[in-house]
Amino acid sequence: MTWTATGGIAHTVTSGTGSAAADAGKLFDMPLPANGSVKFTFQTPGTYPYFCRIHEAMNMRGTVTVVAATTDAGVTPDARGTGGTGGTSGTGGTGGSGGYGGY
Repeated sequence: MTWTATGGIAHTVTSGTGSAAADAGKLFDMPLPANGSVKFTFQTPGTYPYFCRIHEAMNMRGTVTVVAATTDAGVTPDARGTGGTGGTSGTGGTGGSGGYGGY
């Protein structure tokens, strides 16, 4: 999965539902520089919530859903992010289809 920051504002990509959650950042907790990208490879199918520590009060969060690969024709796992939510001045989510999520 690749997250890309647009709009010249730095973020974080942190696993979990928020800083108060016991598992916050246990799977990943990466700085996402302004106009930069970060990558993470999910190993197991499931739904994974994430949030931005910097913009948590603005409810900037999303989910990634990873589905299992099939054995037909070499299909590989598919990760689809819902993109970030919240934010102001264009810092909201830019999607997440096809394995790309954004803030």
